[in-house]
Amino acid sequence: MASSSSSAYQFPPPSSVFYTSYKMIPFDFIAQKNAQEVQNTFICKFVETTYEIMSFVNKHLEWNVAGECLGYFKGSFNLSIAVRNSETNEQVLIRFLFLGKIYEQ
Repeated sequence: MASSSSSAYQFPPPSSVFYTSYKMIPFDFIAQKNAQEVQNTFICKFVETTYEIMSFVNKHLEWNVAGECLGYFKGSFNLSIAVRNSETNEQVLIRFLFLGKIYEQ
């Protein structure tokens, strides 16, 4: 068997291709992998813009002090950030939908 280059795409072994009660065809596997890559890119950009999100909250709620990030929360269909006003202890949760994520039965 010829050696494959590291850049060549390799499908997972058949045992990992099964998902719930049906067998995924290679196209499904590729689509799922691409969707995961898009989601990971979105999460990275989301974390990079934390300061801008908190500035938006401060401006919109007219807080006199900068809010502090309490943390990130990842759901099945969205990513959220919790922001707290350190003076009044007000807290807000801002949710952002994942692009292309839909409910599947």
